[in-house]
Amino acid sequence: MSILIRLDGPLSVQGTDGADLTPSGSRKVIGLIALIATGPGQQRDRREVQSLLWSSRSPQQQSASLRQALAELRKALGPAGGALRADRNSIAFDPSGVTVLPATPEAGPFLDGLEIADP
Repeated sequence: MSILIRLDGPLSVQGTDGADLTPSGSRKVIGLIALIATGPGQQRDRREVQSLLWSSRSPQQQSASLRQALAELRKALGPAGGALRADRNSIAFDPSGVTVLPATPEAGPFLDGLEIADP
């Protein structure tokens, strides 16, 4: 199963069958999706993501928070969770299984409503 990510308007994640896979709850998980989806080749460095989403925490806390966010994201993606790749250095979406939809003016502003409490 592959997934579709829309970044204009409120971020949404859908399975190709139309199922809503958007994680509910943590805005940090939504921010994580946005960071990966907009990274070069749909990939980001782990340390970069940790420092962007959890800048006020120690490196150990940043790492633990990222692991928790990745687990929440995999759970939300369900059977499509294999499209999320993570190793010691990077986090990525498998481009063969993830499509970031092009922006359309009628869908709304980029990442509309996403506010993450982090300096």
